[in-house]
Amino acid sequence: MTSSAMVYVDRRVKVGDRELRYLEAGDGEPLVWLHGGSGVHASAGTDLLTRTFHVVAPEMPGFGSSLERDTAASFDELSEEVADAIQKLGLSEYVLHGTSFGGATALHLALNHPERVTRLILEAPVAFRPPGWAPPDLETVRRSLFRHPERARRVEIDPAVVLRQREFVARLSLTVDREALTTRLRDMHVPTLVMFGEFDALVPPELADMYCNPAPDCRSMLIRGAAHVISSDQPEAYARAIGEFAVNQAA
Repeated sequence: MTSSAMVYVDRRVKVGDRELRYLEAGDGEPLVWLHGGSGVHASAGTDLLTRTFHVVAPEMPGFGSSLERDTAASFDELSEEVADAIQKLGLSEYVLHGTSFGGATALHLALNHPERVTRLILEAPVAFRPPGWAPPDLETVRRSLFRHPERARRVEIDPAVVLRQREFVARLSLTVDREALTTRLRDMHVPTLVMFGEFDALVPPELADMYCNPAPDCRSMLIRGAAHVISSDQPEAYARAIGEFAVNQAA
């Protein structure tokens, strides 16, 4: 594991009449990382990615400093806002990586703009949910995030912000039409890697087929010893899987 945390540069980009915050670090091919439902917080795994990639991590509308912009009615709408911000940064093509809620957003961005996404990497994505799924309570989420909580970085977030972000995540998660999304995936030819944690109780690994059966160029990977936040539980395995996939697909 890394001995110290990577220092990310905290920047802003003008999108319409507002500014959107983003973090960046590293050199190399651009990799845009879309964070999970707790906001844009780096881990040991994302630190490792900066050794290979120029990592750009937008804080999506509806989170953190953009909390009041939780107005998107669907993942398609949210992904368009994110795509506009990435364009403003001058990135016309990039590796796209999404974690959990960010994975669902990244998937919709790739569906809508396949010409921009060279490779797509989804970490425990929440685009598909098990039948009968309902948003879990906050304590269940907290207990399910990590297999190795001692490896997770402590982040202090205002409880009111946590509640607002959680409501936004739950609202958008309930808008996904499983059959319609499956149909759209049949026409998506972006090379895709979907990673699941062995012990993930929030996004069971059994959901891999929902992504990779319809998509023409998709593979899934099970990361041993990880729960939901793979990049924290197993940072080396996480970064290695992303690096090898990105290099092999680019060759």
